[in-house]
Amino acid sequence: MTIDREELKKKAMKAASAKEVMGIVRAAEEEISAEEAEHIFKKAQEKKADKELSLDELDAVSGGEDRDWVADGCAATVEYGSWCGSNDMCYWIDVTYDHEPTSYLCPNCGQHMYLHEREYTGNLGSGPIYKNWYRCKFCGCIQTQYQLEKS
Repeated sequence: MTIDREELKKKAMKAASAKEVMGIVRAAEEEISAEEAEHIFKKAQEKKADKELSLDELDAVSGGEDRDWVADGCAATVEYGSWCGSNDMCYWIDVTYDHEPTSYLCPNCGQHMYLHEREYTGNLGSGPIYKNWYRCKFCGCIQTQYQLEKS
């Protein structure tokens, strides 16, 4: 099922309670905790009270932001793989990264690497094969890995 995040945001903005936010998200077959629902409800109430939106909020409302993970870091200003518990609530604000952060760790320094480049190399009966180049933004190490995407 394809989820229309914009429609989900509009419905959440109109919710009368955190419980209603939770119901809206779960009706879209997404998982959400009571704490996340409460946070989203509070943010929606704050936005309703504000007459003027900041540039970041306008960017978020217009469909998220494009961000270069190497130059700009995490949109929530936390390290890869962690959740800040507040800030931009990545669950609701779609962030598209150039140089997407990955869970692939650098063999030299142990930091998370980013997807530097991806090349289609052919098709195996079960799906396309890609050659991925991962680069460490901390020490510059480059690693390659082939990836089969099952269709």
